[in-house]
Amino acid sequence: TDRSSYFLSISALNNTGVVPNTFYNKYSVRFHGTTKLTNKLYSSINFNYINSYSRVEGGGQSLGSVYDNVLETARDIPITELKDLNNIFNAMTYTDAQGIQRYGYYGAYTRNPCWVAQNFNNRAKTDRILGDFSIGYKSGNIDVVDRLGVDVSSDRAFYEQPKYNAIGFDPLYDGIPQSNAGGYEAATTNGLLLNNDLIATYNKPLSDNFSMQLLGGHNMRLSNTTSLVGNIDPGTNGLIIPGYYNFDNAQGPVLTSNSFVQTRTIGLYGDATFKYRNSLFFGVTARNDWTSTLIEGNRSYFYPSVNASWVFTEGMHGKIKDNILNYGKLRASYASVGNGASAYQN
Repeated sequence: TDRSSYFLSISALNNTGVVPNTFYNKYSVRFHGTTKLTNKLYSSINFNYINSYSRVEGGGQSLGSVYDNVLETARDIPITELKDLNNIFNAMTYTDAQGIQRYGYYGAYTRNPCWVAQNFNNRAKTDRILGDFSIGYKSGNIDVVDRLGVDVSSDRAFYEQPKYNAIGFDPLYDGIPQSNAGGYEAATTNGLLLNNDLIATYNKPLSDNFSMQLLGGHNMRLSNTTSLVGNIDPGTNGLIIPGYYNFDNAQGPVLTSNSFVQTRTIGLYGDATFKYRNSLFFGVTARNDWTSTLIEGNRSYFYPSVNASWVFTEGMHGKIKDNILNYGKLRASYASVGNGASAYQN
């Protein structure tokens, strides 16, 4: 309508990776709306929900690295044929007639990359909500707006490492077993970020050649992050039952870690810009923040700046400006920068 506008979109992305069994799926819903409540009062709202789910390969030289095992594969081994894991010559956990677990894969120091891609399971799920709501007042040269934004996220990740203990199908490798005690790691991270800005601006042409713009604002930022991680490390622990990925299936104590991080920052800031004939510009800024990450009694820090510039081509005419230099500016500035410390470091 002439007073309101709305926008809604739904998107989906389904992508299969080059490495077998890897994928990335993403779904999102986005809404944007604006409305003019009165001739001077307006508001807007944004909402975005994102859901993603992925399975990726391990990296580096880990047991679950498909790439590393491909690099270790001899050039005369046809990788495309290794995906037939029912073939005992490609298998990593083949059980023979005597009940002995064997591997038929040629290498004693690497694993079949196709078997690795299937059995080392590295997945992540994320839900995230991004949104903001603003309400403003505009009358003549004055514009005041308050904007509240939120970012809520929940990340879940887990990594499964199979348990196996096999000797070589080829007698040449009898004394070199392929083994892993099995492992499982799960991590959950939840985040909340709130940000509020109250901003007032004032634009005033003081004469035909001279104008100014003033801005003042208040900012408040709150951040909460919690995480919980559990790990059955195959190097020091392991699985009791192969293929059952649960912390109750650990051979020994499960390694755990838990964290909670909360920070708060409040700021006041201002900006003044002066312009003369679109040629000379002068501006000053100032901001003071108070943050919870600094020592009590010393949580405030101030950082100003000043700048000036001259567009020297503004008054130029003739061939030089038309053919050689149509825009040129000289600028000088000085600024100090402030930032709080990391949480719980003081």
